[in-house]
Amino acid sequence: MQYEELDGMLKRYELVELVIPAGSSGTRFPYPDIPQLRDDTTQDIIICGLETFSVDAMPLSPNGNAVATMLQLQNSFLTLYIDGEESIRQLFLPRLNPMWQTLNTGTTFHALERIRTKYIQVDWNKSYIQAATPYGAPLATQFSIMLGVWYKKLLPGSWDQMTKGMVQGW
Repeated sequence: MQYEELDGMLKRYELVELVIPAGSSGTRFPYPDIPQLRDDTTQDIIICGLETFSVDAMPLSPNGNAVATMLQLQNSFLTLYIDGEESIRQLFLPRLNPMWQTLNTGTTFHALERIRTKYIQVDWNKSYIQAATPYGAPLATQFSIMLGVWYKKLLPGSWDQMTKGMVQGW
């Protein structure tokens, strides 16, 4: 299978919720196990695009948690573990936000296309969100950082065949 054959409309999407506990003093928050995005003996998963949302666009997560404010997103950086290393390191989370609002009105004035990736295979168990400073004591309740993931599911071993002979990181 060639990369060109994978282009086109996407049919798989997973909304991943990373819960930040109330009063957290930590600055590194690993992603939990995400069964839909896990490679195993039955499937290879490749990521095609990413996005995030602030509370202005998505007030509550599907689990009923408050979603991160723009200020909290501006304090957050995404690191994805790919090909045995932190290949996408400290990606400023607002860069993944496709919807921007005007100040104080809540009106959406611009929507960007999701960030496309060149078909990457992510090890989610080693990927994380890093806060520049702890979200901290003023945080009375927990909130969630949402990550929308477009992906493709391939037959097991397909990824190795597709990338055979390629230099890692290209």
